[in-house]
Amino acid sequence: MRREFDPEWVFGIEGLGFEVEYNGFNGKDTTALRYGLLYKHSLSVFFDKTSWLQWRYHPVESFERGQQASIIYRMGFSLFFFISSFADYNFDLDGQPKWVVEPQLNFVVNNMLDIVLEVRYNGYEADNTKLKGFGIATGLKVKF
Repeated sequence: MRREFDPEWVFGIEGLGFEVEYNGFNGKDTTALRYGLLYKHSLSVFFDKTSWLQWRYHPVESFERGQQASIIYRMGFSLFFFISSFADYNFDLDGQPKWVVEPQLNFVVNNMLDIVLEVRYNGYEADNTKLKGFGIATGLKVKF
Protein backbone atom coordinates (compact mmCIF):
# COMPACT_ATOMS: atom_id res chain seq x y z
CA MET A 1 0.00 0.00 0.00
CA ARG A 2 1.51 3.31 -0.99
CA ARG A 3 0.57 6.93 -0.88
CA GLU A 4 2.38 9.81 -2.51
CA PHE A 5 2.65 12.95 -0.41
CA ASP A 6 1.13 16.18 -1.64
CA PRO A 7 4.13 18.11 -3.03
CA GLU A 8 3.11 21.12 -0.91
CA TRP A 9 3.84 19.03 2.21
CA VAL A 10 7.40 18.15 1.12
CA PHE A 11 8.91 21.36 -0.30
CA GLY A 12 7.43 20.83 -3.78
CA ILE A 13 9.01 17.40 -4.35
CA GLU A 14 6.80 15.33 -6.67
CA GLY A 15 6.87 11.54 -6.43
CA LEU A 16 7.85 11.30 -2.75
CA GLY A 17 5.64 9.02 -0.67
CA PHE A 18 5.15 6.48 2.08
CA GLU A 19 4.72 2.73 1.70
CA VAL A 20 3.60 -0.24 3.78
CA GLU A 21 4.49 -3.67 2.39
CA TYR A 22 3.27 -7.04 3.62
CA ASN A 23 4.98 -10.30 2.60
CA GLY A 24 3.44 -13.44 4.02
CA PHE A 25 3.25 -16.09 1.33
CA ASN A 26 5.69 -18.61 2.81
CA GLY A 27 4.34 -19.06 6.32
CA LYS A 28 4.74 -17.40 9.70
CA ASP A 29 8.54 -17.62 9.82
CA THR A 30 8.99 -15.55 6.67
CA THR A 31 6.18 -13.02 7.17
CA ALA A 32 7.34 -9.41 7.15
CA LEU A 33 5.64 -6.04 7.42
CA ARG A 34 7.78 -3.14 6.21
CA TYR A 35 7.33 0.63 6.43
CA GLY A 36 9.26 3.24 4.55
CA LEU A 37 9.67 5.99 1.99
CA LEU A 38 9.63 5.93 -1.78
CA TYR A 39 10.53 8.31 -4.56
CA LYS A 40 9.23 7.74 -8.09
CA HIS A 41 10.20 9.73 -11.16
CA SER A 42 9.88 9.54 -14.92
CA LEU A 43 12.48 8.02 -17.26
CA SER A 44 10.77 9.40 -20.37
CA VAL A 45 13.93 11.36 -21.29
CA PHE A 46 15.65 8.03 -22.05
CA PHE A 47 12.72 5.70 -22.87
CA ASP A 48 9.04 6.04 -23.79
CA LYS A 49 6.57 8.16 -21.81
CA THR A 50 5.42 5.18 -19.69
CA SER A 51 8.93 4.62 -18.27
CA TRP A 52 9.73 5.32 -14.63
CA LEU A 53 12.15 4.58 -11.79
CA GLN A 54 11.23 4.16 -8.14
CA TRP A 55 13.61 4.18 -5.18
CA ARG A 56 12.40 2.63 -1.90
CA TYR A 57 13.83 2.41 1.57
CA HIS A 58 12.13 0.46 4.35
CA PRO A 59 14.04 1.22 7.58
CA VAL A 60 11.39 -0.43 9.77
CA GLU A 61 10.48 -4.11 9.46
CA SER A 62 8.38 -6.28 11.77
CA PHE A 63 10.10 -8.96 13.84
CA GLU A 64 13.30 -6.81 13.82
CA ARG A 65 14.67 -8.80 10.90
CA GLY A 66 16.40 -5.93 9.12
CA GLN A 67 15.86 -3.24 6.54
CA GLN A 68 15.38 -3.15 2.78
CA ALA A 69 16.42 -0.82 -0.03
CA SER A 70 14.95 -1.30 -3.52
CA ILE A 71 15.02 -0.06 -7.06
CA ILE A 72 11.94 -0.74 -9.21
CA TYR A 73 11.63 0.34 -12.81
CA ARG A 74 9.80 0.13 -16.11
CA MET A 75 11.70 0.94 -19.31
CA GLY A 76 9.58 1.09 -22.45
CA PHE A 77 11.25 0.69 -25.83
CA SER A 78 8.11 0.70 -28.00
CA LEU A 79 4.35 0.33 -27.66
CA PHE A 80 4.81 -3.44 -27.57
CA PHE A 81 8.08 -4.09 -25.73
CA PHE A 82 9.31 -3.08 -22.27
CA ILE A 83 11.51 -4.26 -19.40
CA SER A 84 10.26 -4.14 -15.83
CA SER A 85 12.21 -5.16 -12.78
CA PHE A 86 12.95 -4.81 -9.12
CA ALA A 87 16.13 -5.29 -7.12
CA ASP A 88 15.83 -5.60 -3.33
CA TYR A 89 18.86 -5.33 -1.07
CA ASN A 90 17.95 -6.81 2.32
CA PHE A 91 20.00 -5.82 5.36
CA ASP A 92 19.49 -9.03 7.34
CA LEU A 93 20.27 -8.69 11.06
CA ASP A 94 20.71 -12.47 11.38
CA GLY A 95 23.46 -12.83 8.80
CA GLN A 96 24.76 -11.56 5.50
CA PRO A 97 22.75 -9.11 3.39
CA LYS A 98 20.72 -10.73 0.60
CA TRP A 99 19.71 -9.68 -2.90
CA VAL A 100 16.40 -10.54 -4.56
CA VAL A 101 16.34 -9.48 -8.23
CA GLU A 102 13.71 -10.10 -10.91
CA PRO A 103 13.99 -8.55 -14.40
CA GLN A 104 11.19 -9.26 -16.89
CA LEU A 105 11.03 -8.82 -20.64
CA ASN A 106 7.44 -8.02 -21.61
CA PHE A 107 5.92 -8.26 -25.08
CA VAL A 108 2.44 -6.71 -25.29
CA VAL A 109 0.08 -8.86 -27.38
CA ASN A 110 -3.01 -6.70 -26.78
CA ASN A 111 -4.71 -4.67 -24.02
CA MET A 112 -5.35 -7.81 -21.97
CA LEU A 113 -2.31 -10.04 -22.58
CA ASP A 114 1.50 -9.85 -22.36
CA ILE A 115 4.07 -12.57 -23.01
CA VAL A 116 6.76 -12.46 -20.31
CA LEU A 117 10.29 -13.85 -19.93
CA GLU A 118 11.48 -13.60 -16.33
CA VAL A 119 14.85 -14.17 -14.67
CA ARG A 120 14.98 -14.34 -10.89
CA TYR A 121 17.73 -14.51 -8.29
CA ASN A 122 16.86 -14.94 -4.61
CA GLY A 123 19.75 -14.80 -2.14
CA TYR A 124 17.66 -16.40 0.60
CA GLU A 125 16.93 -19.41 -1.59
CA ALA A 126 20.57 -19.61 -2.72
CA ASP A 127 21.54 -20.21 0.94
CA ASN A 128 19.22 -23.24 1.09
CA THR A 129 20.93 -26.37 -0.26
CA LYS A 130 17.55 -27.71 -1.46
CA LEU A 131 16.91 -24.68 -3.67
CA LYS A 132 18.86 -23.13 -6.54
CA GLY A 133 18.16 -19.46 -5.85
CA PHE A 134 18.12 -18.78 -9.60
CA GLY A 135 15.50 -19.42 -12.24
CA ILE A 136 14.17 -18.51 -15.66
CA ALA A 137 10.50 -18.72 -16.60
CA THR A 138 8.14 -17.77 -19.39
CA GLY A 139 4.55 -16.85 -18.85
CA LEU A 140 1.47 -14.91 -19.76
CA LYS A 141 0.37 -11.78 -17.94
CA VAL A 142 -3.40 -11.38 -18.09
CA LYS A 143 -4.69 -7.88 -17.39
CA PHE A 144 -8.30 -7.21 -16.44
